[in-house]
Amino acid sequence: TVNIFAPTPITYPSDLYSIAGETIEFAKPVIGTRVPAPANLPNLLNRFNPVKKALKPIRTIETIVPAMVTSRHGRIVVISSLSGVTGMAGQANYSAAKSALIGGAKALAKEVASRKVTVNVIAPGFVATDMTADLDEKELKKTIPAGRFGQPEEVAALASFLASDEAAYITGQVIEITG
Repeated sequence: TVNIFAPTPITYPSDLYSIAGETIEFAKPVIGTRVPAPANLPNLLNRFNPVKKALKPIRTIETIVPAMVTSRHGRIVVISSLSGVTGMAGQANYSAAKSALIGGAKALAKEVASRKVTVNVIAPGFVATDMTADLDEKELKKTIPAGRFGQPEEVAALASFLASDEAAYITGQVIEITG
């Protein structure tokens, strides 16, 4: 998932073309607009292609970066996963897609830092969401030092900080939220 800070909701990357001119006029980001990760494609072969899974968020980022570079200000916060950092058994395609987001973000951070655009990645571990609702929480908590799943608000608080002016010197980083 890629969080983009924009004045209007974004459903598809093409929506960015209509707001790019407006977006660069905002000094403070609006937190919470979300571009969903790509849905499973009907063709089963696509399910195993991590490149295709990673391309939609990367293309979305590429759409808005020129406006940020031109305005000499911007914050990109990519939500990846601990799976993209460490890899998870049984999730090769998911881990590869999340890892591709991390690599892309790190490279982009180096390209746009001189234009006062920061790019960072949040890699949450287990967070209490619909995605983790069917997992054995009791058993998994034993592997988490804090002994609990994270809350979405905790991830959002970090995203909010990374999108702020106070985080202007933080770029190219992968920050794990793992309890």
